[in-house]
Amino acid sequence: MPMKEGDIIYLDYEGWIKESNELFDTTIEKVAKDNDKYQEEGSYQPIPVILGTNSLIKGLEEDVMKAEVGKKGEVEIPPAEAYGDRDAKLVEIHSLNEIRRLPEFKDGETWPDVGMDIQLKGKTGRIAMITASRVRVDFNHPLAGKTLLYKYKVTEKISKKEDKAKAVLKADFGTDEGFEIKLKEKKADITLPDVCKYDQRWMLAKFKVVGDLREHLGLEVINFIESYEEKKEEAKEEKKASDKKDENGKSEKKDAGKEEKAKDEPKKEDTGKEEKAKDEPKKEDAGKEEKAKDEPKKEDNGKEEKKTEKDEKEDKKKTSTKKKSNSAKKEEK
Repeated sequence: MPMKEGDIIYLDYEGWIKESNELFDTTIEKVAKDNDKYQEEGSYQPIPVILGTNSLIKGLEEDVMKAEVGKKGEVEIPPAEAYGDRDAKLVEIHSLNEIRRLPEFKDGETWPDVGMDIQLKGKTGRIAMITASRVRVDFNHPLAGKTLLYKYKVTEKISKKEDKAKAVLKADFGTDEGFEIKLKEKKADITLPDVCKYDQRWMLAKFKVVGDLREHLGLEVINFIESYEEKKEEAKEEKKASDKKDENGKSEKKDAGKEEKAKDEPKKEDTGKEEKAKDEPKKEDAGKEEKAKDEPKKEDNGKEEKKTEKDEKEDKKKTSTKKKSNSAKKEEK
């Protein structure tokens, strides 16, 4: 049964340049390796295609529309039905300094080279030639002017609605990995994977996804759901970190307490010593003062006692002299 516009299929293919018999693209890993075109980061599996949306070049899509699932096909496509003829006006000359100021080369480590794709004035071009001060940039498609030969096979024609939704995600965003899709009549609830929260490609692709889901699945309501759940492992790690922090805090407080205690003990000891030192001079000074007070008193008392004895002797002497004088007077009489 032939295909029709709007059908969603999976397609395997090999793309060859007829003139040089050179492989330029394929979805088959073995073919890529056999022709030295294998790329580690490449995805080698049938691609989803929505027929009638110009996702394939004109000559290939027209032939695929006539194909049957599981049967191999082959078609030769002239430039007019592939990437067009070469246009000399799309080859431009720019100064080397201008090219070196492009974002691709600002790091100072990457240098312009022949065959390198660059973005210039909003267009994608390929460096065709470099001279001492000039760079020739070709804005033609690399396959422009080439006759192409495609060998292909339609591996699957999708009929289930949920599988169609997954194929739309693959076709428009490049992957359906991590998406959870729930369909109910003309409504779709699609839970997004974490990658969509920060991948700028999704911001651009989601509008095309919405358009294709509405047009090819007949959906009217499409909900994209972002879920933020705490993972158990992360929660455990956070708890461990928190517990460790608490333990460290307690340890620090304990150590701080010890340090404070250690600081206080010398202070108390020093304070005791200071108080003792203060008291001892006071006692000593007080003793000296008391002694100093007592000594003058004793000295004064001694002097007073000596003085009294002398006075008594003088009084006795005076009394004796007086008696003798009185006796002499009586005799004269």
